[in-house]
Amino acid sequence: MLNLNQIANTQSKKHVKLESNSQYAKQKTCYIFLGLKLKSRNKYLSSVMIWNIFNLIIALLYLVCGMYIIFRFKDRLPYKFTTIFLTLLIFIPHILLFIEAYYLDVKNFNGWNTMNLLPTANVSPFIFIMVFFTLFLPKSFKQHMYLLIAMLSLGMIVAGLGEAITYASWERNYFFITVSWFTHFTTAFLGIYLLLSEKIELTIKNCIKASAIIYSTVLFMIIHNAIFDTSFFGLAFNGHHNIYYIIFIPNPYLSAFVYVVGLTGVLIAGYWFLKLMQKIDQKIISMRDKNKSSINN
Repeated sequence: MLNLNQIANTQSKKHVKLESNSQYAKQKTCYIFLGLKLKSRNKYLSSVMIWNIFNLIIALLYLVCGMYIIFRFKDRLPYKFTTIFLTLLIFIPHILLFIEAYYLDVKNFNGWNTMNLLPTANVSPFIFIMVFFTLFLPKSFKQHMYLLIAMLSLGMIVAGLGEAITYASWERNYFFITVSWFTHFTTAFLGIYLLLSEKIELTIKNCIKASAIIYSTVLFMIIHNAIFDTSFFGLAFNGHHNIYYIIFIPNPYLSAFVYVVGLTGVLIAGYWFLKLMQKIDQKIISMRDKNKSSINN
């Protein structure tokens, strides 16, 4: 006969087994991929990871095809239509994502995701929002804003690729990542198109004026954080001081200094990236002219 301890142990094991089975049963019905209920969590994970890899492939194809279209058809694309079209491709998905995040935050009583999509979160959301209002700015200021967007093209491409590559190894599916690389790449397309179509002038003087826009924005964020105890652009003055939730620096002034140095590096690298784009475009044009001349001869 079983003693009381053995009976208790047997009942507890049964209870744990039943509880784990019930949790597993709930997981099976909760994991849904493309509207289909899957039979096991392992199948769900494998399907999601396949989709994430496919998402990375789509991102790479979008980047390559977008760059090809800009280099190949920049002279045939109407300026106003192309600018407005690319602007809406950046602005509308970001706004829709913000609405979705706001709905989920209200439902789950969590404001974190919504705050990350505001123009005060970091440089990328700031550009995604400001690119729309740039359409209505005076021509002189518009040129400087568009040049700033062009100088951030390399940073946008790197950020989009980084998110798409990192996302491929995740075990969950986030629509946010797809929208993120799409808006980052499209912003880069806009900047490169404006440069190659000669709608902006890449001079040192113009680059300094364009850079002043983002530097003044960062300065405003730092002052606002110091006065009102906020954390705009990830530069908090109380608690942990971080940059894009990666670098934790205990000193807010040192954190702001590192942020400005990093931003300066991005702008300088973006300037030389645009120079490279111009050289590639010139080589493509010269090759086309040679081919045409050889055909005519």
